[in-house]
Order: sequence, then C-alpha cells, then structure tokens
Amino acid sequence: MDQVHKKLVAMGFDGTDRTTRRAVAAAKQSWRAGHRRVHRPWVTEPGLWMQWDWGHGPRLGDRRTSL
Repeated sequence: MDQVHKKLVAMGFDGTDRTTRRAVAAAKQSWRAGHRRVHRPWVTEPGLWMQWDWGHGPRLGDRRTSL
C-alpha cells in the first residue's frame, strides 16, 4: 500500500496514507466478493459412471457369494 500511496501522491493526491489504506482495503474486499471459490457438487449423468462387477465374491463353505 505504500507504493500505491507514493504513486497517488506523485499524481497530486493530498490525503493521508490511512485514507489510501481504507480505499485499498475496500477495493480488495469488493474484488474478493466477486471472486470467491464456489463449491459445486459433482453430479454424474445417469448410467455413465455406474460400475458393475459380475465376478463372484468369496466362497463361504460350499456356497458362492456375489458382491
């Protein structure tokens, strides 16, 4: 912010550095409000991502199981 204030003073700004800090903080807050990360849950298309295993599971005694 010191660099911003130096440039503003060179352009003729006669305010204090505190005024510059407030203005920069407000600009940052405004920018962040419009650039937040948004969580969008992943929704699959029906039937495209379903996996099916036709293999058999572990044997329990003489009985076959499927998972």
